[in-house]
Amino acid sequence: MSTPATRPDTTRLQRLAHSYRDSAALMAAVELGLFTRVARGAETEAAVAQALDLTPTNAERLVTACVALGLLVRDGDRVRNAPDVARFLVEGEPTYAGPWMLFSKPDWNEWGRLAGHLGRRDAVVLGKYAHGFTVEQARKYREATYSIGMGAADRVTAQAGDFTRDPLPAGADVVIMASNLPQYNREIIQTVITRAFAALSPGGEMHLIGEMLDDGRGGPRDPALWGLAEALWGSTGVAHSVAECRAYFERAGARDVAVHEFVAGVLTRVTGRRPG
Repeated sequence: MSTPATRPDTTRLQRLAHSYRDSAALMAAVELGLFTRVARGAETEAAVAQALDLTPTNAERLVTACVALGLLVRDGDRVRNAPDVARFLVEGEPTYAGPWMLFSKPDWNEWGRLAGHLGRRDAVVLGKYAHGFTVEQARKYREATYSIGMGAADRVTAQAGDFTRDPLPAGADVVIMASNLPQYNREIIQTVITRAFAALSPGGEMHLIGEMLDDGRGGPRDPALWGLAEALWGSTGVAHSVAECRAYFERAGARDVAVHEFVAGVLTRVTGRRPG
């Protein structure tokens, strides 16, 4: 006897439609400093209300939502930060990544108008960053990306230029392009990678770290949505697949091209070597 097919319902669709509320709860908690206060001893809803200057009802609402989202862990009347929250969302810690969690908040209203943006016919190379991108916005961008990357900024020097057009410094041992892949179309990425390999010393390596779709272009979610985000700003950028990125390297003349998981479901690293 065959098993009856499961009847579809709207649960999954409703969850997707309402997922903006998850983001709003996380962002509000970061903005208010909830996780920092919990780490400093505000471990009850009453203590949270006092520490954040909230009404008892709103403190209860916020704590309850954060527990349900797995951001806080409840133990009786007390709460504590989840392990990843304790590591990355407590202000004053060297691993604090709060700026990155709030980085996309200015785009909030534009996501609500996504259908209209998808109907646009005009396009510019860099979209959001092409015109009117202020120095203050650039500083916030750097703060956000540094907070999530925790790079060795004290060992890095900057050189002004457009890396998609201007000559790259020659004689490099290693070239790294990281976390800006969906901002560009396929032609630009191919051009950049070709020029990067030309700038490498013989035997030098390139590492492309970015949000890449799998070969079948069925996901993961993060690369697909970063690509979709480019529609908000009329950009020419798209989500690139792992197979496409391998091909960019191979067309540039790279040898020993390999694919490595960098951050599961988020970032992939493609590497290649200039023959020498």
